Amino acid sequence: MVRDHARRLSNFILGVVLKDKTLAKIFEEVEMRDEVVGGLALGISRVVIPITLVLIILLLWALKLPFLAIAIITGICVGPVVGLHRLYFYKRYLRMKEEESSR
Repeated sequence: MVRDHARRLSNFILGVVLKDKTLAKIFEEVEMRDEVVGGLALGISRVVIPITLVLIILLLWALKLPFLAIAIITGICVGPVVGLHRLYFYKRYLRMKEEESSR
């Protein structure tokens, strides 16, 4: 019963959306949202990540771990964040190249 109502509602919403907008406009809106979310995540991570790393280092130091262990654990924490930043900027670079080549 609930699934039928949900299916009807989603079909109605999709029907309204697809009638009012072309598929290209929908993709454009999704890309714009992706860009905004990526920028927000990047901005937040520039503030949150250093604070978190300092807290992790202080916690590990309070546990009297050797500096090598602290460095390894900190590196493991930083690795994925650096990778995500590089991926975001590389994706942005590819978009700029694509826009330049289409001109």
